[in-house]
Amino acid sequence: MYNFYSDTINSNINRPVIKTVLLSLIIIFLFTASGCGRKVPPTLPQQLKPPVVRGLKANISGSTLTLNWPIPEGDGNNAEVTLFKVYRSKTSLDDPDCTDCPLVFQTVSEITNLNKNFNIEADRYYYLESLEPGFQYVYKVVPFSGKIPGKDSNLVEFDFKTP
Repeated sequence: MYNFYSDTINSNINRPVIKTVLLSLIIIFLFTASGCGRKVPPTLPQQLKPPVVRGLKANISGSTLTLNWPIPEGDGNNAEVTLFKVYRSKTSLDDPDCTDCPLVFQTVSEITNLNKNFNIEADRYYYLESLEPGFQYVYKVVPFSGKIPGKDSNLVEFDFKTP
């Protein structure tokens, strides 16, 4: 009886070549199976945030509000401010008090001309707005560096009843 397998294995195959190929395949498998470390979801690289606006103040003259805040100073680990957004929450004084209700802010202004002395006086930025009587107003300012927002400023809140 003819044994096909024994002839094939014992034919002119060089055993050291087979061992080298198998060893190479095992090493390649081990490297690809282990990968490059622990797999985690991708994250954004650390980006510098703009400095915080401190010292937001409000002055009311008649029915005109003037918000002002100092030019924020960074500590060397902050990005340059390219935009300020002024946010306002406006609720009617006739509504019943809701101490647990969250404030709903809307963007009322974007100040973009930061390097052209626009809205700047004595190292402070200014924002003016006409007020309607009968509302509670809450304002905050958020600096931006490109599309990256900084932290909210302090809140300025007041009830405006009559001018």
